[in-house]
Amino acid sequence: MPLLFEAYYNYLGHFTLMQNSTVDKMLQKVMSFEEADLEKVLEVYANHNHLGYFPSYKVTAAVIQSTRANGDVYRKLLDILLISPLIKFDKEVTNSLINDIQDPSNPHSTFSLLYKILAQRQAFGLLDGIITGRDLLGHLVVAL
Repeated sequence: MPLLFEAYYNYLGHFTLMQNSTVDKMLQKVMSFEEADLEKVLEVYANHNHLGYFPSYKVTAAVIQSTRANGDVYRKLLDILLISPLIKFDKEVTNSLINDIQDPSNPHSTFSLLYKILAQRQAFGLLDGIITGRDLLGHLVVAL
């Protein structure tokens, strides 16, 4: 697995970009390992704009699913998503985050990050066609 990331960064070091679909496949491969190094996946997500990489909806959904079991890693991903509005969400990702807001077992810090991400994206118009502001507010009120 470290070889995948080393090769990727070496390739980028020669100022050659990879197609997003190729990077998507690499991240999916890493997450398929039993003991995946999710910190490396988060590193790619945190630097996606510098790498010229914009993940597919499917990969974003998979990263969320993979990190959800580890609260600290999940919150780190949410921090990354909060500062990276160019990582797009589809209906599946949005619904997944809304379900997490409604999960009473999530700590307040996770709830707060989820709320900020969805509110920010709604304010930027990035959730248009996925969920209305009124529906989002309704989900948040139910969670409280």
